[in-house]
Amino acid sequence: MRLFQLHRDEDSSGVSGTGVVAEGVEFTNRECVIHWLAKRSSMGMYATIDDVVAIHGHDDKTRVVWVEASAPVHTVPDYVKPQSPCPTCGASPRGPSCPIKCDEF
Repeated sequence: MRLFQLHRDEDSSGVSGTGVVAEGVEFTNRECVIHWLAKRSSMGMYATIDDVVAIHGHDDKTRVVWVEASAPVHTVPDYVKPQSPCPTCGASPRGPSCPIKCDEF
């Protein structure tokens, strides 16, 4: 199993931005899963890393960068990090799902 990141040098679609836009894993059977680092995150499954590149490479504007097992992973943007529970009622995630509609978020 190998970890990778998708590094986008140019955002031709205007959706994902640039820099590290996704993280992924290639399993021993060569299948891959990627997780998009965006406000509206999603995941995708692919038969091979070649399929990932063919679909998301955008003419070499996005690169697969293999992550060493001991290498630190990039800093996750705040909007991707799990939210803290509501300090008033304890609902998690904090926000509109709060059962008593706390205005703390």
